[in-house]
Amino acid sequence: MCPPSETTRATPPGILLLTSITRKDNYDWHLTTYRYIVLIVTFLAYTCYHASRKPTGIVKSLLHPHLNPNLKGWPPFDAHDGTSKLGEIDLAFLASYSIGMYVAGHLGDTLDLRLFLTAGMIGSGLFVGLFGMGYFWDIHAFSFFLLMQMIAGLFQATGWPSVVAVVGNWFGKRKRGLIMGVWNAHTSVGNIVGTLVAASVLEFGWGWSFIAPAALMVFGGFVVYFLLPAYPEDVGFPNPTTTTLRFDQEAETEGNLVCVQGSVSRKSVGVIEACEIPGVITFALCLFFAKLVAYTFLYWLPFYLSRTEIGGEYVSVKSAGNLSALFDVGGIFGGILAGYISDRLRARAITAATFMYAAIPSMLLYRSYGSISMGLNILLMMLTGLFVNGPYALITTAVSADLGTHSCLRGNSRALATVTAIIDGTGSVGAALGPLLTGFISRKGWDGVFIMLMVGAFVAGLLLSRLVIAEIAEKTGKPIPFSSARLNPQAMALTRAMLVIAISMALLSFSIAQAPSPAPTHSSPSPTPTPTPTAAPSPSPSPTISASPSPSPTASPPSSPPPSAGSPGPSASPPPSPPSLPPQSSPPPAPTPQSPSTASPPSPASQPSPPSDGVPPPPNNTASVHGSSLALVALCGGAALLLA
Repeated sequence: MCPPSETTRATPPGILLLTSITRKDNYDWHLTTYRYIVLIVTFLAYTCYHASRKPTGIVKSLLHPHLNPNLKGWPPFDAHDGTSKLGEIDLAFLASYSIGMYVAGHLGDTLDLRLFLTAGMIGSGLFVGLFGMGYFWDIHAFSFFLLMQMIAGLFQATGWPSVVAVVGNWFGKRKRGLIMGVWNAHTSVGNIVGTLVAASVLEFGWGWSFIAPAALMVFGGFVVYFLLPAYPEDVGFPNPTTTTLRFDQEAETEGNLVCVQGSVSRKSVGVIEACEIPGVITFALCLFFAKLVAYTFLYWLPFYLSRTEIGGEYVSVKSAGNLSALFDVGGIFGGILAGYISDRLRARAITAATFMYAAIPSMLLYRSYGSISMGLNILLMMLTGLFVNGPYALITTAVSADLGTHSCLRGNSRALATVTAIIDGTGSVGAALGPLLTGFISRKGWDGVFIMLMVGAFVAGLLLSRLVIAEIAEKTGKPIPFSSARLNPQAMALTRAMLVIAISMALLSFSIAQAPSPAPTHSSPSPTPTPTPTAAPSPSPSPTISASPSPSPTASPPSSPPPSAGSPGPSASPPPSPPSLPPQSSPPPAPTPQSPSTASPPSPASQPSPPSDGVPPPPNNTASVHGSSLALVALCGGAALLLA
């Protein structure tokens, strides 16, 4: 074993205890053991990070229960703009997270990663717990929850650059995709653990759904402090990114452990210098849209499931939270599969782009057919999770580690955290935008949300087109047409074509959004109060209930047969809350006109809400948010194509 390098960093107490009870000359066992410890501890650490992010998605339906009158709600979020406020809460967390990521990456390359990660976990757990304490302290100030999320986001930014840098310090480049693909399952495992923990204590009060993951987070911080060897040289091993380990699994020949010291630079790399590494900006922009899609599912999938009829039934808030965990089960397989394929092909860009394109039809199928049955919903949800989380996992792990140890760094081992922070920080901006837009767009319906997600996945794949063509050319042995993208006319023509496609999709989405919205038809029965109200008692079951005695679908607001029939008493229709009237006037005639076949004409009126909706329709001030937000996403992607 090599002598420890000159360093002022302290060895973790748990590692000192381990070395004191084991043989000092068993170098092989020590190297393997330390690597397993690094993988397990960092896996558990980031599992805690993601588990503490899940509670906000679980409690959304309790904070804003407008579609379930049996729940009370929580005052800042229980108004008609509650979904918008919940989106702003997500934005506050993710915006501070993305901003903090750039700072945390540079600090991670400068400070002791073990202590830096420990402080981040304890601080994050503290402020996640304080958010939950708002329930016990009966706090209803929106600014309080906003502030807690912002500070928690800053502490959460310490996690990802640190754990990727630690793993990159211990493992070389070969088989990094598969190793990190398996290791990156912590993202989905953390989501599952956070979902199950938060949902299991939800019945005791939504505050416990934050406190329980926060306690888990603080405990994980102490585990990191006592057990994580962040640097190989701190325990007497050379860094595989700056030295050659002949005993290493990545070596082609077997033999004893021999240290061949290389030229190691201890000067940390700046953000501008890291951005000049080939591929960093391209993958960062791709991750912007990949995380926009992934984090929209992370924060809004439980809410969507509780609002969507599946197999003719609506699931409870707790069941929706547990069901959403299956999305992350698919994400686990997606991360492993993407890492394995990229290792076999030695083509990160091809793998990531293929997964992003495959995510588009999977999301379309899930939205279109997921409501048919529970089994089909689960199958399509897991398939969507596989394709959505696969490239997200690949880019944030193996790609970031590859670029952080790029050959152009000439042995500088202090760029891993900085490069990781640039890529994931840029992606976190998209992660903040996606849930925010969802809060607005979902008020018009969930079709617009899925259109936004499919546009995002499409642009993410387009951004990797140059790298994909370069990798294909490298595999086939043909000259690379993009060696000088700024001057190559073919490259510029293809880039312009991509830009035109992105803008065309944005304009198409905008035109769809500007089509007449069916939402205002809620109050359409009121303009026809002139017919004689004398026969109001007898045909009263038809006023605002969606079933009409006659099969004529021509008149959707009232259930009158042809235009001349004035007998259906429209005088009972002006109240905007339909569910309150049918019980009063249904006894006299047959209350059985519930045939599903005749219920189709009025279906636009109750478009986004379950039948238990007891609130008036949402305001129309979001009529253009759908199209304008999609236009913004696609135009940003088109502009990014010119920079890639």
